[in-house]
Amino acid sequence: MTQKIIDLRSDTVTKPTARMRAAMAEAEVGDDVFGEDPTVRALEEESAGLLGKEEGMFVASGTMANQIAVLSLCSRGQAAIVLEHSHLQRMERAGAAALMGVPFLPIATGSGVFNGAQLEASLSPVHPIQMPKLGLLCLENTYDLNRGLVVSPAEIDAMSVLGRQHHVPTFLDGARIFNAAVALGVPAATLTRSVDAAQFCLAKGLSSPVGSVLVGSRDFIAEARWMKQQLGGGWRQAGVIAAAGLVALKEMIPRLAEDHARARQLGLMLADVGLKVDESQIQTNIIRVELGPFGLDAETFVRRMAALGVLVKPIGPETVRMVLHREIEQGDLAAVVDAAAACSSD
Repeated sequence: MTQKIIDLRSDTVTKPTARMRAAMAEAEVGDDVFGEDPTVRALEEESAGLLGKEEGMFVASGTMANQIAVLSLCSRGQAAIVLEHSHLQRMERAGAAALMGVPFLPIATGSGVFNGAQLEASLSPVHPIQMPKLGLLCLENTYDLNRGLVVSPAEIDAMSVLGRQHHVPTFLDGARIFNAAVALGVPAATLTRSVDAAQFCLAKGLSSPVGSVLVGSRDFIAEARWMKQQLGGGWRQAGVIAAAGLVALKEMIPRLAEDHARARQLGLMLADVGLKVDESQIQTNIIRVELGPFGLDAETFVRRMAALGVLVKPIGPETVRMVLHREIEQGDLAAVVDAAAACSSD
């Protein structure tokens, strides 16, 4: 009998559901570059409505959505303020700077929330003639792909208002926005009401195989479509994959609460066997685990866990990440903890 592999590296490893596969096979399609794919249009309309914006645009990935947003809202030579541990800053190969000369000004924050003093200092530099003109304020919710911290509507509103006072638009990278909304018990649109544009990912906890959706005003999306084409993002009968995204939006959002509950439970169980887990930071489906109490480095722990059928991701010399998702069942939690305990005794 083949050993079951419990994959906790990311929620991106989720595979499409049977209902998604059926919808993909039956999807009505057309040429999306010509605006003629009805399933893509339906996904874009549904997405815009869920986030309270006028229009949406289906793209291949969250990174593409982020880059298109920055390039559409910033001009060459302008700078964008970003969070220090954000995906835009850490995971996108400096795409905005490389593609269009938009440098990032990272601000350190432990929670994904700029305080007023930090923003004021960046938005109103002491020597403005020596600094790039600011063109964009970038937020993230959930914040930090290794912690999945939730940012409240009031905090997003406050940061957006400050940006608006300085005539700087705000973009929200909401790759896991529905995790944040479920954790807070609010509609996703409440988290995007004050930003100018936002994106979310279909291929993480929502289990769709491919894609993200960028949303904003009609004028913004019109500009974004030019950028999408320029980046090689024009695709043809994309309704085949958009169909899975529609199923994800209709069926997968409510069940995210299960992932959150299992993440909290697993965190407590790991702490019980001696690993260091900050329970206050398990706010959604992501657990950050410190290996110091076991006297193991991350590389050794990851290798030993893999040999026992559990995959986890190293994120520091003595730190790993575990992400709960649809394919992790309740019965898997004990197996994960048993494997972790066994690693300490090797």
